[in-house]
Amino acid sequence: MLCTYLPGRCAGLSLAGPHHNAHRLRSRRSRLLSGDKMLTFLVATDFTPRSDRAIRRAVLAARKAGARLALVHAMAKESDDAITLERKADRLQTLLAESADTIIHHDGVPCEYRLITGSECRALTETARELSAELIVLGPHKPNLLEDVFLGTIAELVLKEAPYPVLIANGVPSATYSNILIATDFSDSSMRAALTADAIGLLEDVRVIASHAFETQDPGGVQPALISLSDDPQASERHEAEQAMREYVRATGIAPSKTVIVPMVTATAEMIRRIAERERADLVVIGTNRRSGIEKFVLGSVAQDFVRDAIIDVLVVPIASA
Repeated sequence: MLCTYLPGRCAGLSLAGPHHNAHRLRSRRSRLLSGDKMLTFLVATDFTPRSDRAIRRAVLAARKAGARLALVHAMAKESDDAITLERKADRLQTLLAESADTIIHHDGVPCEYRLITGSECRALTETARELSAELIVLGPHKPNLLEDVFLGTIAELVLKEAPYPVLIANGVPSATYSNILIATDFSDSSMRAALTADAIGLLEDVRVIASHAFETQDPGGVQPALISLSDDPQASERHEAEQAMREYVRATGIAPSKTVIVPMVTATAEMIRRIAERERADLVVIGTNRRSGIEKFVLGSVAQDFVRDAIIDVLVVPIASA
């Protein structure tokens, strides 16, 4: 579970493995930033205001990271005759070309585009593999009760099908991020999430807050606020969480501007929302495990609950993305 810590059972940083993984991920980050390969960010577009928001956020992120963009549009399979389909494809190609041209000449960001027949999930994952992309950017989720229940959101579908970080642009993309909240449970997946955010340039020149909510034996009546050890009725649990946070910071090599350690007083996703609101975060970074078999249809309750209801931007990093 994200952002949850059980005393004596730290999910990652008391073990040797995450240190090795952190070193490997930092090596990957060094390769990405060495200039040998330009970062590639994919952005889904359906030419609606929702996807316009994703494009603007992708442009801001790409310009900051020195990355290139690839616009991707999925053309639905229909029973139209060949001539109608060809005309439709021509119109879409023109729209994509105009959008890419604007990004290149107005925003100064290298940009290409792809028009793929099929589902949006297939279009994104195939293009991400083809271009070895580091990030997929999506617009805000459009609620659809039946599709959400039986299929999942497009972000969930992409995360299940391919090991690429997904940035969901919920907020108004008026500027680059200034306050980024990393929600951690000290596990390997949350470590990868933080290191991935750093590798794609999101953590540079911003205020970074590393947050963690620890479980207590008796959380009743305790408010989610920072209090001193001497006044804390859960002093032992808090002390262990603080030690784990220090080790997490050391292992990732990411120096947060602030750490927030609070007792768990409600559901984990709601705790993340409360901390994000209090810290005025404009991006939340969370990790999630990719699963197999029947579990593949469950992204993970914490990430799923938070992503579906989020009103600010969210970067979701699957564990296989490193």
